[in-house]
Amino acid sequence: MPVMHGLSAPAFWLLRRLTGLRLYHLLALLVVLTIVVGGMAVPFWWLGERADAAIGAFGFVLVAIAYLYAALLVLAATAVILGRLLVGRVRRLFA
Repeated sequence: MPVMHGLSAPAFWLLRRLTGLRLYHLLALLVVLTIVVGGMAVPFWWLGERADAAIGAFGFVLVAIAYLYAALLVLAATAVILGRLLVGRVRRLFA
């Protein structure tokens, strides 16, 4: 197990205890989420450039808000999935 200092060690221990995920699972999840959210930024950036040229800053702002909404949906879906995993593990722990 890697050496951790401060609040990260107990937080990681609790997360691992509740989810059953190891550090490499959590790092893989973080990498996948970063790739997904970053990959989603490319088409929205392209749309923002086109919208900026067509209708100005208002179009760019609309596309930026659409990107933030899409990224929020991805992160919320991930939070729901992990939350269900946590609740299932806690229920099995106390059952």
